[in-house]
Amino acid sequence: MLDQKNYRVGWVIPNQIGALTHYTPEIMLEEFQNISGEASALFTAASEPFHVIIDNRIMDMAFLPDLDTLKKSAPYMSNPHLRYIIIVKPESMDGSARDLADYTDANITLTYVDSLDDAVALLKEQDTTLRWHEVEADFFPNAVFE
Repeated sequence: MLDQKNYRVGWVIPNQIGALTHYTPEIMLEEFQNISGEASALFTAASEPFHVIIDNRIMDMAFLPDLDTLKKSAPYMSNPHLRYIIIVKPESMDGSARDLADYTDANITLTYVDSLDDAVALLKEQDTTLRWHEVEADFFPNAVFE
């Protein structure tokens, strides 16, 4: 059993922007299962369009998954209210997220960005209904939400 979480799952803006961040470069199977369970419980309850930011900046990853792979590994990624999945590319990976393709399936778009600020800017551009005055700024303390 884990004593301390090496991740966080929650709402950055209640019922509008969900998020997941990691505090260590690697996750164990038990952590992955816990993350999936918490995210599933949180996002399955969504009743309006929402987006998800996944902060993988410090993750040690061999590849970047496409939308189909994400949906197979995490069924909550198929939620009919989900619109954007924005993943912050690991800093250890070469290249820019701008060079990566977006993936779209039905109403869901997966896109990779280079920073949390890029994720926020994309959502501000794509969804003018977001309630930025309700942001939980301590979820991503280094991101600029203004």
